[in-house]
Amino acid sequence: MQNRQSQAIITIIDSINETTMPYNEFILYRCKHYPHEKQIVLLTGYDILIPKERIPKSIEIHIVGKNPLKLRKELKRIITALENNEIHWLIHLHSIRGAFSMLIGMIGLGYRRHTIYSIHSTYTGYRFYNKILCAYDVLASNFTTCVSKVSYSKLPSWIKSIKGKNIMPLQNGVNTERIDDAETLKEHPILPPIIKFVYVARMVALKNHRFLIDVLSQVPNKDNIKFVFIGAEDKNGKIREYAKEKGVIDNIEFSGLIQREKVYSLLPTYDVYISSSTLEGLPVSVLEGMYCGLPAVLSDIPQHKEVSNGCESVRILPYDTHLWAETITELSNTDQTKLRAMGEACKMHIRKHFSLSHMHQQYDELYAQIRKA
Repeated sequence: MQNRQSQAIITIIDSINETTMPYNEFILYRCKHYPHEKQIVLLTGYDILIPKERIPKSIEIHIVGKNPLKLRKELKRIITALENNEIHWLIHLHSIRGAFSMLIGMIGLGYRRHTIYSIHSTYTGYRFYNKILCAYDVLASNFTTCVSKVSYSKLPSWIKSIKGKNIMPLQNGVNTERIDDAETLKEHPILPPIIKFVYVARMVALKNHRFLIDVLSQVPNKDNIKFVFIGAEDKNGKIREYAKEKGVIDNIEFSGLIQREKVYSLLPTYDVYISSSTLEGLPVSVLEGMYCGLPAVLSDIPQHKEVSNGCESVRILPYDTHLWAETITELSNTDQTKLRAMGEACKMHIRKHFSLSHMHQQYDELYAQIRKA
């Protein structure tokens, strides 16, 4: 009986860090659940930003940068070795610029038919330059997936017309097993309770932390309210300064970037998940918060509507600070037993509609098509 790996996934991403979706939801997941696969990662952007000892030794990592000639040379070497060992392979591209460099570098090699490119954000939110690169990536790769139905709908019709059946929405999911492994039981708070509203997002303009600070400043009684911001802070500390200007700094906990498993352990200790984001591909952090048993208050964008999909424990609100302040006040005065029941409904909703296992079953079918190409 042969124990060797029979298939290799060559993944092209910019970097590996705590929040890299392709690394966490694709590479790590398949490393655990698909032992017959060899996971090979080509980093086209930055160095590894998490401790190397936390990366499974079975994952083969190459730091190559974005030089098309260097990418071409390294890819040829890797594929030659795989074919010499009779291992089937395919190339999964996850980053706009890295995919562009790789697709340019592999011209003439006959590798295109073995490629799949995944769009992880929304085309209409890209800068002009990235729109051009994205369009090329879509057209130059064999198959293209979009991580949400909204992401697919926002692509130009001419691109979808050219790609035809080789482009499709394939919703991303949440790694429920990984969360269950890390999750801790929620402790009963000491009365009077502090109701904590948590937001997991790096502090960039698209995530709209300033809006939440404006909301908090309009809440009339903040004595039992705390906003918790988890994620890398802006380099100049302008978000903290803005919170000071608005007089709400004492009601905000800045946690910084935290190891992913620790985030999963912390989320159940909070009460409500909030997101004021203005643009997403599919908001994985929202899915994770809901799966950890938190009701959610989300900004009125199509991606959040896709996630909530009729779940009554999710509030979708327009960018109206007064309306948000009223909702925050209402939830802060809600009995915690009711909040936990609302959170449990969110967890069941995510388990039913957004499991990572279901996502990978669909990718298995797509990968099989690529092997036959």
